Amino acid sequence: MRAKLLTAEPHGLDGRPEPVSANALIHDGAGRYLLHLRDDREGMWEPWVLALVGGKRSRDDANLEATLRRELAEEVPGLEPTDLMPFAVQEATSVDGLAVPIAVYTGHWSGDAEAVDLREGVLLTWCTVDMLHRLRLSPGLEALIRRHAAGHPAAKEPPDGTGLADQAPPATGLNIAGIHPHLQDHQDRITSAETAASSGRRHTEPVDVHLILRREAADGPQVLLSRRAGQVYAAGLWHLPSGHLDGPHEDIVTALIREAREETGVVIAPADVRAAVTVHHRSPGGASRTGHFFEVRQWQGEPRIAEPDVCDAMEWASLDALPTGMVAYCRAGLDAYTADARLAVHFQLPGDTVAFDPAADRLRLVPDVTGRKDPDAPDAAVVAFAEQAVGRITRWTDTSWARENSRVWRANGAQGGTWYVKIHQNERFHNREVRGLRTWAPALGAAAPRLVAVDETLRAVVITALPGRPLHGAVLAPEQERKVFHRIGALARRIHQASPPRPAPADSRPAVAKADRHLAGARPHLLPGDEELVRDIVRQAKDLPPLEWVETHGDFQLRNILHDPDTRTADDHVADSGPFVAVIDLERSEPGPAVRDLVRLSDTWHGRPDLHAAFLAGYGRRLTPAEQARLVIDAALDAVSAIAYGSTHADPELVERSRRTLARLRAEHHTSPSQIGEPG
Repeated sequence: MRAKLLTAEPHGLDGRPEPVSANALIHDGAGRYLLHLRDDREGMWEPWVLALVGGKRSRDDANLEATLRRELAEEVPGLEPTDLMPFAVQEATSVDGLAVPIAVYTGHWSGDAEAVDLREGVLLTWCTVDMLHRLRLSPGLEALIRRHAAGHPAAKEPPDGTGLADQAPPATGLNIAGIHPHLQDHQDRITSAETAASSGRRHTEPVDVHLILRREAADGPQVLLSRRAGQVYAAGLWHLPSGHLDGPHEDIVTALIREAREETGVVIAPADVRAAVTVHHRSPGGASRTGHFFEVRQWQGEPRIAEPDVCDAMEWASLDALPTGMVAYCRAGLDAYTADARLAVHFQLPGDTVAFDPAADRLRLVPDVTGRKDPDAPDAAVVAFAEQAVGRITRWTDTSWARENSRVWRANGAQGGTWYVKIHQNERFHNREVRGLRTWAPALGAAAPRLVAVDETLRAVVITALPGRPLHGAVLAPEQERKVFHRIGALARRIHQASPPRPAPADSRPAVAKADRHLAGARPHLLPGDEELVRDIVRQAKDLPPLEWVETHGDFQLRNILHDPDTRTADDHVADSGPFVAVIDLERSEPGPAVRDLVRLSDTWHGRPDLHAAFLAGYGRRLTPAEQARLVIDAALDAVSAIAYGSTHADPELVERSRRTLARLRAEHHTSPSQIGEPG
């Protein structure tokens, strides 16, 4: 190239290379100049700028004017300017950094720029001198046009409706098709527009379509992935079947169906295409694009590698366990899809890798205006708090109890972790749970959740998830039940021994003073004789000695105890391993007598002395007479309190359990409350 440029005539050598390219400065004599918007492609000389039409001289061209006429015939057939004559030599810089002289010819033409058959580039458009400062032009072009205009004053006004953006027709909108962005009006005509302004330039970018071909498997939903290969972007990384629009004639659904057939061989009906999520993506290199992800669950044919030159593997991958080595853009779309988002932004930063890196996850979900981002998700402030603690959360599941003021969510993270997010109904419950999680819960190890984060203003906590399901409602074989209750006893022992026992405060006797208030609230729901029974039991509290205080759970019952038959743990004090049990929901945790944790649990072993014995074996000791008496009194008080609370807070299970407790106490009631609660 340099040798050609430096070749000069044997005579008259002046040290300057001879032009080997020619451009046409075409004007209409009325002050308008015809400009050509170049493609935005890699390797393109001066991509995505307004320039002059022209090109390089070939060996068959007699001279540079012949070069220019040939280039015009190839690029814009039918555009034949008159009065072509040399005007200037313009110096440009080639893609390899060389200085290239270009001969510029002027010519006259006043046709319709939109009606010509443009074969190369994006569009032809007329512009005027007063618009040049707003356009992104080829270097030196503005000075060239101004120089010509200064010596050739306009003879007439330009025709109406044929200028740039200032004269653009109504209903003009941005259309981005494949790699040829352009403006398109309401009649689908490509129209001239100020698409390349150097300041205030309209931004345009490619449109992608991505296929989420989904099937259901025994271990959950799966999606089809292909591994890119050959001389393509992101070779060696997993990606969804995807591609670009072929042009303005093709809509995004048609493009998806075509790409699916070309890449995987499957045939998809338009009616089976479902919009999933749209992702606005920016690559580490700074180029942006918009990707439309579509879900398809029905198709014809078996997926196969249909383009082996650009794909060397194709596999079904679990949505919950996507492979490493994925294109970050694709992974962002799938994570947004899994989170049930409709729109997401994925702007990578310089230095980020093309491959997905969990440490540089740039996905940001955009909520719907209707709030459909995730129907189960908590308020935005709670979401922000949780994601600050554990990273981006892709799925929220409301796991609250079906009662008033219960607000608990299971949160699934983008990297596969699971946590629970809880909002307490009042400050007292919040402080109790946080204290329990910080003090005695760590002593239980895997048998209690770990506190991850706290927000005092929101009264919210993030805690780790534990395996298993609540024992409430579980059906176990008798032998398995005894093993489980043995483990529950051991769990209670570990809670009560988490810190040394301490003397009870002076005012720590049973809450007899509250009996009247609880009875008043529960009275409409009590059976005849219940109130007299409770008062009779409570009167005996004055003769009980105070009990030592230990750490207690405070709501130790089967719905707050998890059991996982597939997880085995060994108690520190028992040689044999046993079934896994764990405790949750610590919002009533506070120091108190150990029997506080047996009040609600004792209902479970009524009529099952084997379960009571299994619990005590795991607990490591029997209750003292004073503890047995205190258990009866606390059970009576808790029953009327729970009936009053459950009736007004829509918790029928709590009401029914409390009624069973009163019926049991009525059947077992003797002169000495210390005999109540012993298995018969």
